[in-house]
Amino acid sequence: MPILDAMREDPNLITHVRNYFEGGGQTPQTMVERLNLPEDFAFEADDAFQNPDSDSAKVLGATIDGIVQRRLNGALQGQKAENQKLTRETDFRSRHEMTDEQWSSFVDFAKSKSLELDDIYYLMNRKNRDEKIADNTRQELQDKMREVQNQPGSLATAGGTQVERSPDDTIFDAILGSDNELEEAFGI
Repeated sequence: MPILDAMREDPNLITHVRNYFEGGGQTPQTMVERLNLPEDFAFEADDAFQNPDSDSAKVLGATIDGIVQRRLNGALQGQKAENQKLTRETDFRSRHEMTDEQWSSFVDFAKSKSLELDDIYYLMNRKNRDEKIADNTRQELQDKMREVQNQPGSLATAGGTQVERSPDDTIFDAILGSDNELEEAFGI
């Protein structure tokens, strides 16, 4: 199937394959071989124009066909390149949802901006830069998680850790407690 697609795109390939099979596996190298002309053939322009079935007319026709084919192929390749460019532009515009005015501004900016070495370096290393940023972010996240895991827990999470009390706190608690006991004793 790829060969058929290539033949559709390049008509010279069809001629080449046909000549290959007709020539018994070898393609003709010269025009004399291609047109099966006698070895002593000499081109005569008058004969080519006066007699359309003459060997000189065949040579002239083949020469003109070759020139036309080259020009057509060049024009076809140019048209294909233009169509591919338009397809890429249309795809780009639709992906970024650009209006005609936005596209015009974009094209004007692109024409006014020259591509510098730093731009090329950025484009070349853009993928590596993104990967490095992602790696650094992952590493920072892992470091933070380790740091949090290594921190001692709070008293609430530690589960009943005794807190040292100052002697003043003990005296105030006793006085406060004695007041409560007195109040309870007198029913206040």
